[in-house]
Amino acid sequence: MIGRHGGLPWRITGRPRRTSAVAVLALALALVGGSQALAHDEGDDRKGGEHPSATDARWAAMMIPHHRTGIELTELALEKSENDGVRDLAAESRHDQQRELPKLEKVARAGGLEPMPPEKPIRRFNEQQMEKLRELSGPEFDRAWLDVFSGHHVSAIMMSDVALAGTAGGLAEKLQEQIHDVQLEQLARMNELREEVGEG
Repeated sequence: MIGRHGGLPWRITGRPRRTSAVAVLALALALVGGSQALAHDEGDDRKGGEHPSATDARWAAMMIPHHRTGIELTELALEKSENDGVRDLAAESRHDQQRELPKLEKVARAGGLEPMPPEKPIRRFNEQQMEKLRELSGPEFDRAWLDVFSGHHVSAIMMSDVALAGTAGGLAEKLQEQIHDVQLEQLARMNELREEVGEG
């Protein structure tokens, strides 16, 4: 398995749009959630991990809509792709994210938060990506979908890595580690698939 704090296996060349939403999401969590974690009394939380820290709760509240978008993307791939590798990965990721959603909701509720949709510019960015994907088919769809879904995974990995620095342990920490590690492994597979389908 790829190390949690090692280099991330993604490439930027030729695909500049894939990182813009990533940077915004990760920075938002680092600046807002991270600053709350510094002010949080970590002593009791870190002993038992029964109550999420402010960072844990905010991470979960942000990850809920992120997972819902991810599920939508996987269902689109299952509907449109004819590539076995893409379909297998989409089915696996859909299962993972559907299984994690109730646990994320539990962490957010325990921290007194409701799901936190991304801000309007990021929502519009996501909508534009979905609109473009729906217009494509065949290998062109596979290439575009892999680019979009890779970026989606990168943002989840970065958000989880940041949240781990301020976690109170327990369920939140387990989810952060799981999402980070599983999606990092899937990202490596997407890079391989992207090489297989070529540049078009």
